[in-house]
Amino acid sequence: MNVLRTEILFLVSMFCVVIVQAGVPAADKKQPPAELLERAQSGKAEAQRLLGLLYRDGKSVEQDYKEALRWSRSAADQGNGLALDDLGYLYFLGWGVPQDYDIAKGYFKSAGRAGNPRGYFNLGECYFSGLGGEQNYERAVEYWKKAAEAGSGEAALALAMLYASGDGAPRDANEALRWCEMALKTTPTEALIFLGELQFQMGEDEKAVASWEKAAQKNSQQAKDLLRLKEWRRRKPEAGQFAYVAIPHIHQGYNNCGATSATMVLQFQGTKAGPYDVKRLCSSPIGTGSDWSELIAAAGKFQQRWELVTFSDDDPGFRQGTELLRRQLDSGRPVVIDFTVPSSSRPGEFAGHTVVAVGYVAANDWFILRDPAPKSPGLRILSTAELKKLWRSGGYTATARQVARPAIVIAKD
Repeated sequence: MNVLRTEILFLVSMFCVVIVQAGVPAADKKQPPAELLERAQSGKAEAQRLLGLLYRDGKSVEQDYKEALRWSRSAADQGNGLALDDLGYLYFLGWGVPQDYDIAKGYFKSAGRAGNPRGYFNLGECYFSGLGGEQNYERAVEYWKKAAEAGSGEAALALAMLYASGDGAPRDANEALRWCEMALKTTPTEALIFLGELQFQMGEDEKAVASWEKAAQKNSQQAKDLLRLKEWRRRKPEAGQFAYVAIPHIHQGYNNCGATSATMVLQFQGTKAGPYDVKRLCSSPIGTGSDWSELIAAAGKFQQRWELVTFSDDDPGFRQGTELLRRQLDSGRPVVIDFTVPSSSRPGEFAGHTVVAVGYVAANDWFILRDPAPKSPGLRILSTAELKKLWRSGGYTATARQVARPAIVIAKD
């Protein structure tokens, strides 16, 4: 699970649906550091920005979005580019203010103009997803390039993935490599993982291993999993023992794991659809969870037949569920499944996350997943015990009445 990075908007959370389990006890009131408060009160913009972040994130003080807004705005009024982006973040999520994507985009643009490349990166994400207005890939690329050229590794990697996949721009391997190499300067771990995947896809296995080993040395679990999977991804399947279904990976962006996982399967089936094309066929707004019954209906719009299958949340149900996974994978069909995990941003709450099961290795007790949350290639290994703990959901459809182990399968012809 990705660690929350509070200063990067579109990694706010890797999950789609928040399920409230229990109330969180109110924190003891705490005072901000005296020196920081004094500097902020004297008008120092950077101190005001940092104080706003403390109140926003509840670090060393009681969380207070109104105070976060007040101090962030004071810093932004002085032209602080980081604070301008922080204000956009608050409006984007509706923390302390009514949610307003248009205002958020305005602050992101101002942040970029003030020299903060993260503002342009976030603005590009808004255009790519269509949040706050019409989806516009050209504008997304324009602002990502501005951000990347100003030093944003996130933007450079977004461009590399875009040119590699052809999702939003013509596929161009040379451009993918160029932007990936630029991303290496500031986001080396994620860029090394993606560079290794590009090399692997080009048949340059030794170079891929070298890239993944460098990332693994930085303690990247995805890199470690890719090294373990390298030989298996080249093997022919053996029913009952091993299967691997190669499907495209798409990064989910902001809170769009359900539609993105569905799109990975649709593209595997030959459908030319993007994740936001699928999301717009659902009734829930962009940036919110997707009802699985609507994802299945969306697949039908692309002439694909899917079925929802559920298993009980107990040992017999798990055994039946894993048997279905193996049968489907042996037949060359990926399976969409839903997890429940502790929320990374809301202590005491749980969140749902949709992934795609793409393989298994019986001898190693592995299940192989394509996870839309990480940057490409998003491959992940889980043991059977880990899968049993995570594969359960109570919010996969509006009509779900109890926790189960849900799966979306490709219907047989």
